[in-house]
Amino acid sequence: MFATGLLANMPLLNIVSTITNGFGRTLGSIGMVTGLGVMLGRFMYEAGGIEAIATAVLGKFGDVVYIMFASMLRALSKKTDTSKVNFA
Repeated sequence: MFATGLLANMPLLNIVSTITNGFGRTLGSIGMVTGLGVMLGRFMYEAGGIEAIATAVLGKFGDVVYIMFASMLRALSKKTDTSKVNFA
């Protein structure tokens, strides 16, 4: 981004403030959504909603769910030297 500002002949102070303001707004909005998502996920976990969703998805799609997430489990296991069973 800095290079783009230089190529566009923006003054240095404008480049810095533009980048700072842009990141601040983006992180501010993403942070709020992420925080609310984490809270909702925790509420659903405590209330048993996650278990119900998992059971419904497995009942409807069966082994497809495992196949979709198998590569992710394999990668997590490899990067962290943790058994795939722990992630599953």
